[in-house]
Amino acid sequence: MTFDRLDLVSKLYQPSGWPRVLEAAAGQRSSGPLVVDLDPTTFCDLACPECISGKLLNQGRFTPERLAELAEELIEMSVRGVVLIGGGEPLAHRGTRNVLRVLGEAGIAIGVVTNGTMIAQNLDELARYASWVRVSMDAGTSETYGLFRPDR
Repeated sequence: MTFDRLDLVSKLYQPSGWPRVLEAAAGQRSSGPLVVDLDPTTFCDLACPECISGKLLNQGRFTPERLAELAEELIEMSVRGVVLIGGGEPLAHRGTRNVLRVLGEAGIAIGVVTNGTMIAQNLDELARYASWVRVSMDAGTSETYGLFRPDR
């Protein structure tokens, strides 16, 4: 069965999600979420002046072991999608590549939100396992970038 990416009604009726919709409609508790936003770390290698997470940066991270355990727990809960995002740069965490592999091999759809500075080091795993990668950008032109980052 194929779906138009913008056809939200068809997405609602997908076999991977429809049983949970029926459970919720019947008032039953879900066995787990369908999609999880996972913040592996608050570390970021940039200091963007407009960052909405600026006050949260460098406050902590999961250990690689705990991050791997979380991936296994998400699989056990039958989560269908995980977005690696965060109040930091998810690719900066040394356990992220393993999480990409573990979740991807379990058939979980993976999205990654990154500032793009560490894509090269993670390219193999991203290409193999990520359903999509979103790169946040400061500006579309050198001139606009200079306004936001006059010190660079």
